[in-house]
Amino acid sequence: MSSSAQETHDGNVPHRIRPDKPPTLFQPSFNPNMLIQGLSPGELPKSDDILHFFLTPGHKSVYDIVYAAERLTLLTAKDNKAKLVSLRVLGYLVLLAPGPDHKALAEIATAVRTTDSSDIYVLGGIYSDCFVRSFYKFKGSRTPFTPSHPSRPSFNVRVQEIKATILQAPKNHSEAKDKVGHTMSLVSALVRDGYRCVVTGTIDTKCKGFFDFTELKKSGTLRTECAHIIPEATYFGLDKGKKKDYSASVLAVFDRFGVQFDKLNEGNIHSLWNVMTLVQPIHDSFDRLELWFEATGNEHEYFIKTTDETNRLLSELNGPITLTSSDPNVPLPDPKLLAFHAAACRVAYLSGATEYMEEILRDFERLNVLAEDGGSLAILEHAFFQAGLVRVEV
Repeated sequence: MSSSAQETHDGNVPHRIRPDKPPTLFQPSFNPNMLIQGLSPGELPKSDDILHFFLTPGHKSVYDIVYAAERLTLLTAKDNKAKLVSLRVLGYLVLLAPGPDHKALAEIATAVRTTDSSDIYVLGGIYSDCFVRSFYKFKGSRTPFTPSHPSRPSFNVRVQEIKATILQAPKNHSEAKDKVGHTMSLVSALVRDGYRCVVTGTIDTKCKGFFDFTELKKSGTLRTECAHIIPEATYFGLDKGKKKDYSASVLAVFDRFGVQFDKLNEGNIHSLWNVMTLVQPIHDSFDRLELWFEATGNEHEYFIKTTDETNRLLSELNGPITLTSSDPNVPLPDPKLLAFHAAACRVAYLSGATEYMEEILRDFERLNVLAEDGGSLAILEHAFFQAGLVRVEV
């Protein structure tokens, strides 16, 4: 474990706490058939039932802070879905923080410990908006709220530093090549990936001429797309003040989690380590946090996981896939970025975050005025967040 993680956990000597007996799963609140690492979606489980997740006693104590806040909310404001989802995002992030170096876990643990107990849910809302939701592809253009975190001055300073240096991404891959000298383009990823979807092996329709009939019949053909791991939209629309504030906040979270800001800035978002070739249905599931790459421990080898167990394109996958390059000098998708996306998928599913966001946005699009009984208050509040009219302070 890194020294920063050791410091976060109160100087405890790193070791795994192992239970005396197998953990008992907490009763899920919905869809109990789908488990992720033994966890079912809904309410946070008791820490004593999941001891195998904790690296140190300090790690467990941080989780217990979030768990206590969720239990109090269930007793005092059980109908406040937004608050409960925010707390669950934070709780599951504590359990499933991305990155083998534990930098993300150290950052989250420090944030939890330095936030007043009454505002823990707001911290969860920040991670929901600037980590989980940053990976999620909405229909249309929607700008989430811009968080403020006065109790963490160093975070706010980093947001301002990034805001001052963040540069608009080229709007397409050709422009990226012309502007910053990249050889990166949609075609570059397609060539590296062997003219196929990296998940299903399906051949790109426009590249049928490179294969004989036997291979075409065996693998099938579909239209493929260039999928970004860190969404390219993070670097678009930066001429709009509120969008730039949001993008800077997202990148500050990534930066504190261990992804260097400069690695993503401007045209770098189109670099080959941030893109891969996927058929359209798989790309859509990837962008909607329904599908992720779960590392096996072997280099560039992954199990493909999905919350949609009826996905026909994945039904014939047996075992893990290995990402390969047609040229050893051409980089493959970055395992760290894939780990971040995977963590966002797991947390979004377990916490109910994506389901709740879609519910709020669908309702907001249907309603133009508040219901007389105030039933649309949550919708209006969320709309205010998106418009940047409300700044969250903790």
